[in-house]
Amino acid sequence: MSARADMASWGPYSAGRAHVFRAYGQLISGNDAGLFVVLAGADCTDAAREALVKSAQALGYGADGVTFVSVAGQALPADALYEVVEGLDPIALVCAGEEAARLFSQAYRLQAAPHATQRVQGREVRLLPQIAQNMETPQGKQLVWHALKSLPRLDA
Repeated sequence: MSARADMASWGPYSAGRAHVFRAYGQLISGNDAGLFVVLAGADCTDAAREALVKSAQALGYGADGVTFVSVAGQALPADALYEVVEGLDPIALVCAGEEAARLFSQAYRLQAAPHATQRVQGREVRLLPQIAQNMETPQGKQLVWHALKSLPRLDA
């Protein structure tokens, strides 16, 4: 039985998550119960995804602890993105790519600063609008890691 089929055993998160997977499951990949969620725009490259997975693992979320939500091509309007994020209720949220950062800012009606340590509605959020370009240089990779390493550790 898949994790999605067994959502009743997830405890208090089951109702919100079940709704999100029913309504938006085609946009979600990775760990169904991940507490580390990445909103991935079209500019979130394979190299960026790999770096995000490795970062989540280093922070104690596990090798398969990332839930990816595709926001490529405005697949979600801002109000739907808000519903998805609140339904998944992650501990850590990363907006990977310009599209994801813009849509998140619209959904939460805020002017969020890229790479800055931010807390939005009780969760840690990092906006990485230039993640694809950052993955091309050692300095860019360090900038991304600096932003990510300040997210809450799950193993602490």
